[in-house]
Amino acid sequence: MELSHTDSILHLRLNSCLETVLEFQRVLSRSSLAPELDGRFSELMDLVSGLDSSAMAEKEVAEVESATNDLLGVMKPFLDLTETNGVTDQVLN
Repeated sequence: MELSHTDSILHLRLNSCLETVLEFQRVLSRSSLAPELDGRFSELMDLVSGLDSSAMAEKEVAEVESATNDLLGVMKPFLDLTETNGVTDQVLN
C-alpha cells in the first residue's frame, strides 16, 4: 500500500524521532552514566518497531516528537552531545 503525501510526512517525522532516540542510545551506551538504561531502550525499541506509522494521526506523531524532545532536554545536562554526527562533521547541537 502506498502512503499518501500526508502519511509519508508523518512517517518521516516518526522515523526522525526513532533515529534521534537510537543516536541518543548510542551516545549513552558509551558513557557510564546509566548502564541500566540499555534494557529500557531495548524495550522502547521493541515497542516502537511494532508501531504502524500509517495508522498514526498528526496528534500522535506530535506527541512522539514532544516526548523525544523532552528526553533530550532532560538528559542534555548529563551528556556531552557536542560530538560530530560522523556523516557531515556538523555538531549535533
